[in-house]
Amino acid sequence: MGEKFLGDDPTGIREKAKQKSLDVIRLNIENLLNYGVGGTVIDKTISDISSKDIDNYLKHLITSKSLFQKLLLLTSSSINNLELFRDLCDYTDISGVDFPQGDQPKIYFLETSDFAISIIPIELKDGNINIHMEPLEDSHDFITEIWADSKDRKSMDNIEFVDYKTL
Repeated sequence: MGEKFLGDDPTGIREKAKQKSLDVIRLNIENLLNYGVGGTVIDKTISDISSKDIDNYLKHLITSKSLFQKLLLLTSSSINNLELFRDLCDYTDISGVDFPQGDQPKIYFLETSDFAISIIPIELKDGNINIHMEPLEDSHDFITEIWADSKDRKSMDNIEFVDYKTL
């Protein structure tokens, strides 16, 4: 994960808390992929991680093939305008959140051969992350349109390379 500096976290408590939050995400993804049926919604507030941590972790789950389902496809779409961000906040019942100035938020789609889920992480003002997951078939039309658009724009410009050191 990079160089450790004296005083960063000599006890390892922050790393353990971060891993616990990532494990919650993984458990809920597996539950939704294995047992999710129409109407299943998982909505959790997670602490000790960032949006970038979630992005890296989802990519890691796919590349490491550590989930029960082996043939998974992960796609994502950046939320690049305020109106769409507000729609996502309304859809996930989040209020009082400003559009992030740093990294653009993303919506993720995790697909198997016969099932797909949408994953919507939104950073809250207190630094926690609200993560909303549900079967894609139950998602609102504007979310399924984002998914369809992400499938259509395959090109060399859309390839995201992952630094193996960040996994």
